[in-house]
Amino acid sequence: MLMKQIKWKTLFMSLLILNIVVVLSVFILLKIPAKETKIFPKEAISDDLTSVLSVESNKDDLNNLIDAYLTETLKDTKYKYDVYLDEVVHLRGELPVFSVAIPLYIQLEPTVQSNGDIILKQKSIRLGLLELPNEKILEYIEKYLPLPEWVEIDAKNEDIYVKITEMELQSGFVVKVRAFDLVEDKIRLDFIVPHNIFIQAEEKN
Repeated sequence: MLMKQIKWKTLFMSLLILNIVVVLSVFILLKIPAKETKIFPKEAISDDLTSVLSVESNKDDLNNLIDAYLTETLKDTKYKYDVYLDEVVHLRGELPVFSVAIPLYIQLEPTVQSNGDIILKQKSIRLGLLELPNEKILEYIEKYLPLPEWVEIDAKNEDIYVKITEMELQSGFVVKVRAFDLVEDKIRLDFIVPHNIFIQAEEKN
């Protein structure tokens, strides 16, 4: 009887950890935010010891998560911005130009890559009333906005590369974007779950 209780507790804790990590992974999914950047996508992950958990979402849910995440992570930073989704990706914020905060507004179109990452192609960009090259504005963004390590700006090609697959998540989870159709509001993510997560959970118990 005691062994059954222990096994039940171990299984329950493993499933609880799985649910928590999935929620946290979706929570930190999107955060946008110089010179030409060489992009080296992460190598493919072996499916031998992993399972795939597919999650479908929509723009409203992601907008709520993005807003909550940015509010928390940017509360102690000097330059703030927000990101929201409709038919494109919008980024709004401020950048310092000659010691003056100038409003920034960008529209970006997402393209899902075969490895599960996203490239955001610049559609339109404005920095107040200043007439600056797009490349220079993107260089300012890279310099002043607090971006995560898995977001890279390629100012020369006017791209923002979001390395979703390189986000560091608990228990070794890897997230891949499989669909990101903002017009049709169809968003699908794959969570690559290593089987050793259950072994780790048992060891902790």
